Amino acid sequence: MGVTIQSQKATTLAGEQFVSNPSCSGERQELVKASVPASAATGTLTTRSSNSAGTLTLVSGHGITTSAVVDLYWSGGSRAGVTVGTVSGTSVPISGGSGGNLPTTTTAVVVMVAVAKDIDFVGDDVQQLLIQTDKAGRIALLDSAGSTLLTKTLGAGEVYDWHAGCGEANPLAGTTVASATMSHGDAAAVVMRIGTLLI
Repeated sequence: MGVTIQSQKATTLAGEQFVSNPSCSGERQELVKASVPASAATGTLTTRSSNSAGTLTLVSGHGITTSAVVDLYWSGGSRAGVTVGTVSGTSVPISGGSGGNLPTTTTAVVVMVAVAKDIDFVGDDVQQLLIQTDKAGRIALLDSAGSTLLTKTLGAGEVYDWHAGCGEANPLAGTTVASATMSHGDAAAVVMRIGTLLI
């Protein structure tokens, strides 16, 4: 039995309302919903060698290990896929990644190893893809080799919505999604969601 999803978006600008009501049809719908815990790895950027490298001083018991790949969050910015160098106690060297340039020294940071979630679908089967996080955070979709297929960094309550017929190419065409990773920089657990309508 088929499934039809009706979406609605309304925006008011200069006293006029702009409304869209896209409709998508498929055969099945899938949802991944997770409460992603807050990271215990908080601290400051104490050395800034470049826009993408420096050293963090984290709280004792931070749990970040040598060669880990982490996401960084700070007030007004973030950086994903950062590689950790040789950890020495609370001193954590970092480099690489993508996203915003590292902030100025002494800036407070949250460091998080993204939480992995099982998800499995063929990109060409997607008729609608919805990604949302209740607080600012990042959700990435990966293939079976661990390569990133799609990454979305969203603000609190923001929704990424791709649907067939929207005028944009399917961002997952020709791929197979095997897992998802989720991270955020909030001081409490954050609910994050991935919804798919598939043929």
